Amino acid sequence: ITPETTVPETTVPETTVPASTRSAAESCALRYEVRAGDFWIRIADGAGVPLSDVLAANSATIESVLLPGDRVCLPAGASMPSPPTTTVAPTTTTAPTAAPTTAPTAAPTTAPTTTAAPRPTGSNESSDQVQAIIREVFPEDQHEMALRVARRESNYRPGVYNGHCCYGVFQIHWQAHRSWLANHGVTEPSHLLDARTNIRMAWVLYQRSGGWRPWSQTAY
Repeated sequence: ITPETTVPETTVPETTVPASTRSAAESCALRYEVRAGDFWIRIADGAGVPLSDVLAANSATIESVLLPGDRVCLPAGASMPSPPTTTVAPTTTTAPTAAPTTAPTAAPTTAPTTTAAPRPTGSNESSDQVQAIIREVFPEDQHEMALRVARRESNYRPGVYNGHCCYGVFQIHWQAHRSWLANHGVTEPSHLLDARTNIRMAWVLYQRSGGWRPWSQTAY
């Protein structure tokens, strides 16, 4: 009699998702679709989370390019940002001018009075509030130097314009940096008179320059 042969049962091992994959997936609480006019700081502000958390969730830096249609990972605790608003200039129609029925009036003998263009005004944060934003934006090991530079440049006043080139808390030179500032949504010099925008652009400029070179550290 041939003894029965017993085939041992085989079990399929459970598939384990690597912890790194799980943590990456779990950290992405929401997905935001990039629109024209978006930039990292605007997305982080709209999501209500720190910029550093958004960059970390996307393995990105402040210089990483965002294109319309890209999907940005938002970390836990984030809310969905509203899309950027675009302003369309209204179309104006010029009414035809009727031909004058009387002879033209002679030119006045005195020059007309001209009104100077109003000086730009900045946001209204107090000195203490400006210093708090600086501490929020800059890493802790740069707080002392950042505060020293801002005090020397503007005495922590957001609306300072030197009448020549430079704007805001850190007196950022508009013409020298306007090309890359546009990548962060700063398309007018008056945008630099907003305290938070100016301070964040100063942090970007610090990173782009590898230090305090634009402000000549030896002067502080």
